[in-house]
Amino acid sequence: MEPQIPTHNPPPPAARKTIADHGLERIRILVEPQPGFVEPYLPRPSPQDWQHNEVCLPVGHPANNGHAHAFLNFYSYSRSHNAYVTNYVWLTEDEEVGSPRFTEMRYRDMTIDNIIAAGGRPEELRFLAIHHIINKAATKSISRVFELAGMRSDETGVVTIRPGDHIFEECRASNPFLRGHGRLLEHSEDPTGGAFIKQVIFISEGFDLLRPSIASMEEPGTMVHMITEFDRAAQP
Repeated sequence: MEPQIPTHNPPPPAARKTIADHGLERIRILVEPQPGFVEPYLPRPSPQDWQHNEVCLPVGHPANNGHAHAFLNFYSYSRSHNAYVTNYVWLTEDEEVGSPRFTEMRYRDMTIDNIIAAGGRPEELRFLAIHHIINKAATKSISRVFELAGMRSDETGVVTIRPGDHIFEECRASNPFLRGHGRLLEHSEDPTGGAFIKQVIFISEGFDLLRPSIASMEEPGTMVHMITEFDRAAQP
């Protein structure tokens, strides 16, 4: 049976909860980062149409007892490249599974809503990228990928894995970002138009002397990124 590729943004708006429905706010960023680590992997030179926003818990939100907006998610999106970059995301109190959440909105749903709010089409999404990964489980998983490739994640280098590679399922199980990207595609109301993972690119820039590691604020951390590229079956 041939896969059916929808030509709209499922699920219907009435069934899809937005940032606002969860009591969150989206704010445009004036100081624009340059997601340069993605650029070499895009199919053509960037037309510089990146949009940069943050998602916040506003003052008065039940999960925000402070006197200022609480920063949850910082992202960049390019419509021309169908590329979405997570620069920062922190939706739970800590990294442990089952940790109390600041919002019931899931990362995958927030990503889709951010794309639609920017005028994008989730069914055309091609690249999901994570900038400067600091999550302990993810960095450990990525170190394992580099190790099996005969490389070190704390040294400059690039490793690409694909479904079918012996390390792919292990990485998917241990890396919460790759696991989340897979769940986005497996969701019962898949908004990506039947996409599947084509490849995952891990990029290390070695030690970042300007950013401390999570383990010790006195030691430099490793600057590691990842890019998940999607593909879709050709329409008959």
